[in-house]
Amino acid sequence: MSRFYSYLNSASNIIDLYKGEMPFAIFLKQYFAKEKKFGSKDRKQISALCYNYFRVVNALNVVEKEEQFLIASFLCESTPNPILAFLKPEFNDSIEQSLSQKIDFLGDKVEVNKLFPLVDFVSDKLDKKSFSESITIQPDLFIRLRPKTSQKVIEALSEAQIQFQKINETTLALPNASKLPEALIADKDYSVQDASSQQVGLILKSYLTNLNSQSKVWDCCAASGGKSIMMHDLGFNYQLFVSDIRESILTNLSNRFQIAGITKYAKFIADLTSLNNKTPVSKFDVIIADVPCSGSGTWGRTPEQLSYFKPSDLEVYSNRQLKIVENLGQFLDRNGILVYITCSVFEVENENIVSHICQNGFELIHSEYILGYKHKADSMFLSILKKK
Repeated sequence: MSRFYSYLNSASNIIDLYKGEMPFAIFLKQYFAKEKKFGSKDRKQISALCYNYFRVVNALNVVEKEEQFLIASFLCESTPNPILAFLKPEFNDSIEQSLSQKIDFLGDKVEVNKLFPLVDFVSDKLDKKSFSESITIQPDLFIRLRPKTSQKVIEALSEAQIQFQKINETTLALPNASKLPEALIADKDYSVQDASSQQVGLILKSYLTNLNSQSKVWDCCAASGGKSIMMHDLGFNYQLFVSDIRESILTNLSNRFQIAGITKYAKFIADLTSLNNKTPVSKFDVIIADVPCSGSGTWGRTPEQLSYFKPSDLEVYSNRQLKIVENLGQFLDRNGILVYITCSVFEVENENIVSHICQNGFELIHSEYILGYKHKADSMFLSILKKK
């Protein structure tokens, strides 16, 4: 059908136009806003072609763009595809096979060791082959149920016939493109939060047992406040301080906190790479630093990064992380706790930074990778350190 060729041509044009200067999701939204001719079904098909392309193009030994799109769809999808049914029926007939079977079927057209181009930088704590192959799979959408909302949320999802899987008492997994019912209010009834990020909260709950109403906790890279809302819901009771580098970020955080019912906190702007920050109190009992990073543990959601992230960027991130942790030490009380978090799988952003922290007056209490790639979730790194 001519529309299938139209989809391939449109996807090819989009790939050619995109230069990696903004998240691909934003670029696509802007592109489709200008191209009014595409209906919702068209946009869905073209978007899938593009995202599949970014997931595997580095591993393909073919140069013709149309073939790249078709192979990418074959490798990344698991249910019959109308485009493949028309243009590559032999692919469509084998679409439900495992990834390894598909790669064997394609022969030398695919180099599996190139699925994740920066695999040599990935920590040895991960199964590098499994992690690389997970890039072909779109992660799920995870929501965290807020206190006393479980029945309401589950009933609303069931009534709207939205598929979901209950991971535990507070975590639900939904297909990534799911739109939640309008009857549910984000940050009041639920929070969109990856399963691995939720796991971070459970780990912290088991280690930060001595916190009380007098304890001062600084969420220093607070972003939109998701972790602070989670800690609130887990029953932590402490004096909360939040900061980020821009006022607009903190405005978004305040809006979320208002919906979530969090009213007792202090917020302030801080550039953590600078020594000149002023904080509301001189010393904190706990500092939670979810630092800026490559985001490589989340590239299943943003696969364009597989093509546009440069190895030289790692030095930029790791140097920034070193500056941040070095500057934070002055704000921790003796025996205070530093929580270091990234959504990276690169050793230079994780183990190397923690080693540096330990060489500068800290004792390592706990460290682990949260292997989200095993569960269609993001992968993260968490370390808990005590100031000597």
